[in-house]
Amino acid sequence: HQLIVLDENAQAIAQVRKDLQGNISTTIHRAKKAAGQDDGTLNTPFQQLAQYTDFKAHTLVQTATKQRKTIAATEAVETEAGTLLTLTAVSPIFKRTLKREIAGYVLVRYLLNQNPDIIREMQRLFGGTAVIYHAGQAVTWQQSAETQPPSITADLYQTLIQSSSLSHESIDIREGGYLAQYRSLRGLDLKPLAVLGIRIPADRYVETTEQAIQTLLGIMFLCILGAFIIAYFLASSLLVPIDRLMKGVHLLESGDLSQKIQVKTRDELGILATAFNTMTQQLNEFFNVFRNTIDILTRAATALTAEKDLNRLLELIVSEVCMVCHADGGTLYTLENEQLTLKILQNSSLNLQQGGTSGESVKFTPVRLMAQDNGKYRMSVYAAKYKKLIYVTDVDNNQEFDFAATHAYDQALNYKTHAILVLPLLDRMNHTVGVLQLVNPLDEKTQQPIEFSKTQMAVLHSLASQAAVAIESARNYQKIAQKNTSFRRFMPTEFLSRLGHAEVEEIDLGDSSQEHMAVLFSDIRSFTTLSESLRPSDNFTFLNDYLRAIGPNITAHAGFIDKYIGDAIMALFPGDHISEADDAVAAAIGMQRSLARFNQHREQSNLPPLSIGIGIHAGPLILGTIGFETRIETTVIGDTVNLASRIEGLTKQYGITLGITSTTLEKVHQKEHLLVRELDTVQVKGKQQPITVYEIFNADPEALREIKQQHLEDHHSALHLYRNREWREALGLFQKIAQDLPEDRTLKRYLQRCRHFMLSPPDENWQGITRLDEK
Repeated sequence: HQLIVLDENAQAIAQVRKDLQGNISTTIHRAKKAAGQDDGTLNTPFQQLAQYTDFKAHTLVQTATKQRKTIAATEAVETEAGTLLTLTAVSPIFKRTLKREIAGYVLVRYLLNQNPDIIREMQRLFGGTAVIYHAGQAVTWQQSAETQPPSITADLYQTLIQSSSLSHESIDIREGGYLAQYRSLRGLDLKPLAVLGIRIPADRYVETTEQAIQTLLGIMFLCILGAFIIAYFLASSLLVPIDRLMKGVHLLESGDLSQKIQVKTRDELGILATAFNTMTQQLNEFFNVFRNTIDILTRAATALTAEKDLNRLLELIVSEVCMVCHADGGTLYTLENEQLTLKILQNSSLNLQQGGTSGESVKFTPVRLMAQDNGKYRMSVYAAKYKKLIYVTDVDNNQEFDFAATHAYDQALNYKTHAILVLPLLDRMNHTVGVLQLVNPLDEKTQQPIEFSKTQMAVLHSLASQAAVAIESARNYQKIAQKNTSFRRFMPTEFLSRLGHAEVEEIDLGDSSQEHMAVLFSDIRSFTTLSESLRPSDNFTFLNDYLRAIGPNITAHAGFIDKYIGDAIMALFPGDHISEADDAVAAAIGMQRSLARFNQHREQSNLPPLSIGIGIHAGPLILGTIGFETRIETTVIGDTVNLASRIEGLTKQYGITLGITSTTLEKVHQKEHLLVRELDTVQVKGKQQPITVYEIFNADPEALREIKQQHLEDHHSALHLYRNREWREALGLFQKIAQDLPEDRTLKRYLQRCRHFMLSPPDENWQGITRLDEK
């Protein structure tokens, strides 16, 4: 450091030196000591500074003189030792006069070259390395044995010296990197003289940054956690009530109206929850009433719809309606031929039941739809005529309607009618089919008279509509039932079911079904001759009497008659009892026995007995409809039908009543109950396959039946000999049997065949089969 005082006032100079000498000397001493040059004297550079200083021409002095204040700037002083960099300050010294004349100057230089004091202070302040560069070289730094001054590139130095920019930053945050700040030192004329560089290790800042980031993350986490906690409690105060409200809404949507929302807050949500609970309670009450009404209507409608009997239906309507509205009594009229006919009368307090299934008839005459002599209508007549619901709460004081019949009724039964409700029963076409009248509604608990409520009247109006429809349906059902009964007399319902239909209107032309059944054909012997002796009307009377006698045997054994062919019957047996064969054979035996009883009645009337032939064959067939659009008929077709007809025809030739095929006999489950005699193996016309025919003689007269049973074994033996071409031996056995059965046409045929074959034996291909050319 150097202090130079330029003044002519010795006293002022002495005072300045006295005030500053100690500090200046101490500072110079420290600087020399730090540089290793402390010999107790002033260093040559400081002396040279004074030597090379022309104070009067010094720019700072001139500036301070001009501006009359202290001026400081960086200087580059050229000496023999080289360029010295200093921080120079010049302060004018003023006289104590009014004009403040300058008495002298104080010039202080702070040497920057190789001065560690300022570097050390900078490094203490910034915590890095400070270096002063001049001419591209370091002139001042903190020297140590381990370190060298950090260099600066020539380009960077020239940039800082030549550029108008005062500073330059360099940042390298890699491991071992640094943060550097370079600033040009300029003189009073702003010319750059040197460069000050400060480098700070980046590791510390990176570590500090990481710590700051971690701290920031921690703070952020704590903030988020705090925000979450605050949000949780805030949301709990808002969302919990809202969630309860939402659950209440969902329960309400699902139909649960019994839940209440528990929200204890007094804010808007609490008010909303209270309003919601009130609404739910009101809805619950409404739906309870609605549900009860629906239950009543559903139960009543179900009961009314299920009932098909008209009398029971009318009784049910009155009892159900009285129970729904708690009426003491009720009456029901039906409208027929413009007259109201009282069908049902009920009164609980009088324990009165008339009409319906009560067994007690209604003792009231029908009422015509017209006004009485006084010009007033009865309530029931008015409701039926004008199709209006009428409600009178005070019968005694009402002047609009005629209550003479009501007063007479009350007087006769010691009863008091105070309120009447009349409802017209209107069908789907809005036509009146009847009138329902209810009297004296009672409280359900106290049984005291009350009035009908609007809700009750609405329910009763709906029930009245359902009752009208039910009455219409019951009447239609009766008509349909009558038609179905009549139709079954023309077409068996079994035919419909076999075709997969329930009603006749479902049948289409060409409907068919393949089945396995037994077919029965029966025919009256010599009916043509018999009918010729009768008048046409007597013919039908005779046939109906005959069919009435034998027909029930067919239905009794699960068969049904497919058609009548003149005097012949064609019946089908699907086997719903035992089997198709068992049922058909049992029916045929029953027909023979019924015919025997029928003949007894004819003999009592001096009429000739009837004889019939029955043929049965079981097998596959086809049921279906034939005809055209305007005329359809059900029928069965197939070989089974044809063969059954052929078997019935064979009964005439063999003189038997009941013949069945071997196929049918094989399907009989209860053979032990049958009396069976083999007739013949035949090949009917149009068929290639021969078939054996058997006689069932269970229904023969007792004497004839016993003889056939006695000779049954000889009969089978004779057939065996006959088929083995032993005609002589067969002839002997047949003749033996014929002695007891001289009128047996089957035996006569075999006797004739044996004699013929004895004279003219058949060829070797003969197998005992009889070919029939007649159908």
